[in-house]
Amino acid sequence: MKKLLCGLFCGYVLACVSWSAPAFACEPNCPAVQAEKSDAKNYEAMSDDDLALLGTSVLDAKALYVLGMRGIQTKNIAAIEVLTLSADLNDVDALRYLARFYGEDSDEMIAARKTWNIEPDKKAALAFALKGAEQDPMLYHTAGTLYLETEEKTSYSWRIGKGHIKKSGMTLQDLEAKKGLNAADCLADIKHPLHLVCAALWRPYNNGTCASECEQSIFNECDPDCMAVQVFMDDFEAGLKDDNAALEDTLKLMEKVAEEGNKSAQFLLTLLYTAQGSETENMEKGFYWRAKAAEQDVEVAQLSMAMSYMKPTEKADPQGRDITIEDNPQKALYWLERAAKDGSASSVDLLIRYHTGRMEILTHNIDYAKALDVALEAAKTKDIFYLHAAMLYSVGGHGLEKDEAKAREMLAKLSPNAAMLQHFLGGRVQECLDDASNLYHFVCTQVIGNP
Repeated sequence: MKKLLCGLFCGYVLACVSWSAPAFACEPNCPAVQAEKSDAKNYEAMSDDDLALLGTSVLDAKALYVLGMRGIQTKNIAAIEVLTLSADLNDVDALRYLARFYGEDSDEMIAARKTWNIEPDKKAALAFALKGAEQDPMLYHTAGTLYLETEEKTSYSWRIGKGHIKKSGMTLQDLEAKKGLNAADCLADIKHPLHLVCAALWRPYNNGTCASECEQSIFNECDPDCMAVQVFMDDFEAGLKDDNAALEDTLKLMEKVAEEGNKSAQFLLTLLYTAQGSETENMEKGFYWRAKAAEQDVEVAQLSMAMSYMKPTEKADPQGRDITIEDNPQKALYWLERAAKDGSASSVDLLIRYHTGRMEILTHNIDYAKALDVALEAAKTKDIFYLHAAMLYSVGGHGLEKDEAKAREMLAKLSPNAAMLQHFLGGRVQECLDDASNLYHFVCTQVIGNP
């Protein structure tokens, strides 16, 4: 068989060059010609020799596929090349197998690639899947999954991927049956290997990238819990909120797993209920699940709980859209401190903003001394907070004595440059330099110089 497989390519080339003349001589009654004449070929009953002859003499894609798969079983060196020839001739079984071979990370395919010393190739897998999708719509699902599994997950790959998955006609129930998974767990767990595929089928979830609400450009951080729940709004706004049946099913599914204690599902329910409108029932249910997630230390839920106890000013929220349950600064501070404890730099920054009166809320006790304590504690692990400390010392007041020498000492610990300051202030350095009332004016003049 090895000799036949290796010689197969010569016959393939000859057949392409001269279609009218078969690559190999064959008597009229030989099995390959007889099989070619038959309406129903029994490929499995053919010998390797006959399959090779039929595959090259009349470019029979199925014969090449069967021969190639025999080579897979016997670990023949030319098996992948033979299957590739079959795929070039549009055999859907060959296309399906090669899409798996190059793109699937199952134990079976990893072992197969190791046998032929071939590296995984998602682009090749995608090409095979898309080529075969017109014959087998389920290959659209394979193509969509490959888009969702790209190392650099972008909104483009997400849109293309979910589009292909929808073309396949597969449902979440089909995926459950095929993969033996629990759909609720798959949806709620962002680390589940099929999470994005489940998300593409159910649609209240995201693409795994950091949503703008979860990101602070100052710190270049992205909270994973926030990632898990924020950008479902894309598809919610695109149609889920107007599809009552789908929305009801989604809520039932997510409540089931949320009641079992899954914290990501709990906070997702917060967003689902809140996004439906400001009706009392929706707000109460949203608050209920927000509190459940916050108690399990979901940082973004804890920050959201803090907002639930702070009444925004008209300047902060001119649209009148807020989630305030009760105007209670002590409870707000409790949740901000919970979020900032071992939390992201973004949460620490919000806590400092709270103590320095920069959160645009109605009831608020400004305390620079407490803000300084928060900044210095955070600076032990993230020295960018020395900029906050320098600002507080340079301004003084609200329980803290002004001390410009201390402010310079804080800056010396960090040695900031203009680029760092530009990043920290969101590009508003010139505004900071020009406005003597700006809280960071002293810091800006120390780093950049007097204007």
